[in-house]
Amino acid sequence: MALAGWQRNETFGGGLEAPSDARSYAVEQLSGLLGQRSNGLVENAALIVSELVTNAVRADSNRLELAMTIRGDSIELRVCDDGPGWPQPRDPGIDDTSGRGLLLVAALADEWGVDPDPSGGKAVWARLPLGAEQLGAVRATLGR
Repeated sequence: MALAGWQRNETFGGGLEAPSDARSYAVEQLSGLLGQRSNGLVENAALIVSELVTNAVRADSNRLELAMTIRGDSIELRVCDDGPGWPQPRDPGIDDTSGRGLLLVAALADEWGVDPDPSGGKAVWARLPLGAEQLGAVRATLGR
């Protein structure tokens, strides 16, 4: 049974502290939603959020918004920013120290993508599936 009705949004500045702040916010909110039944979802979501927000900061975003939403049997993580350009997966060399973020997102998420944002920027999103135990935790938290 699909669930809806849980969403959390938070706005962050485009500074170097934004990835850490967004990651902490995601962990706090998702831990509250799932409790002890996260089965690694909180950790995977935190890594995805950190990568998406880092990309937004590197794109010279001044302001970004993190939205986490239950959509059907998954949780969608969406980072909207006002920075120029669109993220593209790269093929980093073995000695490169960056360029693996979207590869990690693609490996952890069921799907991910980029949409134009109505404010003129972009929205980069990823969806993580909720397993039966996680759906049960969500239902218990939401009182359903």
